[in-house]
Amino acid sequence: MEEVEPPSPNDFEAKFLNVGQVVKLVQTVRGRDIELPILLGAYYGLRRGEVLGLRWSCIDFDNNSILINHTVCEMKVDGTRQFLFQTPKTKASIRSLPLDPVFKSFLQKRKHEQKEYRQMFGKAYDNEYHDYVMVDPMGKLMRPDNVSKKFHNLAQRLGYGMMRFHDLRHTCASIMVARGVSMKQIQEWLGHSDFQITANRYSHLEFQSKIEAAETVTWINDVGLTSA
Repeated sequence: MEEVEPPSPNDFEAKFLNVGQVVKLVQTVRGRDIELPILLGAYYGLRRGEVLGLRWSCIDFDNNSILINHTVCEMKVDGTRQFLFQTPKTKASIRSLPLDPVFKSFLQKRKHEQKEYRQMFGKAYDNEYHDYVMVDPMGKLMRPDNVSKKFHNLAQRLGYGMMRFHDLRHTCASIMVARGVSMKQIQEWLGHSDFQITANRYSHLEFQSKIEAAETVTWINDVGLTSA
């Protein structure tokens, strides 16, 4: 058996949605609990754990910024699944992003709704997660697996094929590349620890966008370079 080479694991091929597909996706989930996670994943490129770890104390409505410095995941302990609260593994993942005016209005409305739910349900409301953005009307924190399953099912229903929630992060990067944002800026936006990670994953998109740009510059066809 020592002479046998183990097979290499198949890398999951990242998928990217275009702007039209993202708009359709968001319009489909308007008003549902998965709406904000999808928005944050597609626009800010947040990882699932970063989305669920977003806290009100890290959203500065006065200075229009969002601090990403906390993540939430789940693990099984003694047969039961429990939340695990952590800080990002790398310094680069701890980052401050600008609070878009549309998001500012959306988040302020959500915060007001949470306050109303807290008053409405009184003692029945779960105040353990009062600082977290991603809670249900009863104050319960959204579970990572539920977010992934809902997104996966939604993507299939819309005809987008097999997609992970993490593909929204890739979608964010691909849209930024198409808009001419530099790889360095994308690295800082996504919180990659190494520039090479960003370049390896998205340089082919950058080249593709250049090809598309070149196809619009058609005057070269009239020069007659192939003529004798």
